[in-house]
Amino acid sequence: MARFVAISWRDLAVLFGPILLISAAAIYLAVRLIQPAPPTTLDMSAGTKDSSFWNDAQQYKKDPGAQRRHAERAGVAGFAR
Repeated sequence: MARFVAISWRDLAVLFGPILLISAAAIYLAVRLIQPAPPTTLDMSAGTKDSSFWNDAQQYKKDPGAQRRHAERAGVAGFAR
């Protein structure tokens, strides 16, 4: 018949503590350092036809590089040059 042996909390902490710390550090680093791929599509709400919003949406639709150029002209931070 199997005999149950009591395990102290200290033994459990020594056994699982480093594993939990390393796992938590690995997850944290993965979330902070790995950048997800940018979206491949852009859904844009444009105003009524011939409004400035609609014209901007049409410009984005025609020229995929327009977003970057427009952001650079406007001085928006966060876009790589």
